[in-house]
Amino acid sequence: MPSRLWLQAPLGSGFRGLGPAELDAKLTPVSRIDRSGKIARQRMKQPYLFAADTGATNTRLRLEPLEGSRERRQDRVESPKRIDELVERMRSFVETWLPPDGVIESAAFGLPGKVSADRRQCAISYLDPDRYVDFGPIFEHLGVNHGILANDVECGVFGLAATPANQLELVCGEPDAGNSAGPSILGMPGTGLGVGLLLPASITMPSGKHLAGDATLPSEGGHLPAAIRPDDPVELAYYRRTAAEAAADGDHALPTWEHLLRGGAIPRLLRCVVDTEFPDASSQLDELDPLPRTVSEWAADDDHPLHSAAVRAFAYYGRLFGRMMQSATLLVLAGGVYLGGDVVLANCRHLVSEFRRSFRDHTIHRDLVENTPVWLVTNSKLNLDGATRMAREAWRLQCENGGAGALTAAPRSAIS
Repeated sequence: MPSRLWLQAPLGSGFRGLGPAELDAKLTPVSRIDRSGKIARQRMKQPYLFAADTGATNTRLRLEPLEGSRERRQDRVESPKRIDELVERMRSFVETWLPPDGVIESAAFGLPGKVSADRRQCAISYLDPDRYVDFGPIFEHLGVNHGILANDVECGVFGLAATPANQLELVCGEPDAGNSAGPSILGMPGTGLGVGLLLPASITMPSGKHLAGDATLPSEGGHLPAAIRPDDPVELAYYRRTAAEAAADGDHALPTWEHLLRGGAIPRLLRCVVDTEFPDASSQLDELDPLPRTVSEWAADDDHPLHSAAVRAFAYYGRLFGRMMQSATLLVLAGGVYLGGDVVLANCRHLVSEFRRSFRDHTIHRDLVENTPVWLVTNSKLNLDGATRMAREAWRLQCENGGAGALTAAPRSAIS
């Protein structure tokens, strides 16, 4: 009998299952590792880890042996818009690539949204940010012995801690400058706006609690109030458009960087650029209604009629992103700034120059921001690598401590 998949109401409001019968009908058990196959599972000797990086656009999956030299398997699929479909794609991947003598001992899934303290539930932002999904039954359905969840950017920061020098390119600043005692900041704009902190190897928080190891923390830097240049017609038009859309959705607070840079920002910026600088192309844009990836394709195609406007849209995006990261740098006196994610990598030649100019444009603290090193992380699988490292570290803790409780805390980020 397949595992039930429950959607739980927000934490603190009680458990409320939604549609278990319908979801049960959609979830078919993995043939070799279903709930009734405990005896078969005991005979499997080769331990594997399962890592996932799930975003609103794409999901990356990886199966990797925990020991030995067997081949790693990974795949990239389009993210479905329903949780049961996401689980079925994971199940299909496991069923296809897990060897008959394999067992998934440890798993870590990076997900966009809020993760509960026990790392078993997540309110997935692009599905339903107000409802927590309980992944306990999902891990069991996939045949995972021990699984944990993490915010996707937290996985990125965990991957950043192990990123080799050949995957970093200096954008600006001095490589050895910056506050050596301060955290590193990772910014990953995409469908959402991810900002995370990598703390020094050992740090004591103001509360007296101690963070040890390569401590990773998700950040709310994207929720700071945004600042625009009122003398720039495109920035002003974009700010007003964003504020109006937020107000229409019932959000009457000051627009934040999250509002300005999250998913859909590129097409909205393109609209403001076209209306302000290329008004003759407005009717053409009305007919196309492009997605962010479409604007990227136009920016890369020198012959496309909207090429110049698309390039300008990414330049404005880089300018705003640089200003936001400057605010985050000054807020925490960062030791270094890192830029990553598919949006940045796919369009870096269009947005990096404006990012650099905007990041260093500060009257009072110009020396600080000019010298702070800014690096481009060229690894497109940073989040997946971080989730893989987290799953491996969780398995190590499980082996050392001999109990499932070791898996409830973030690896190497435990509070003592």
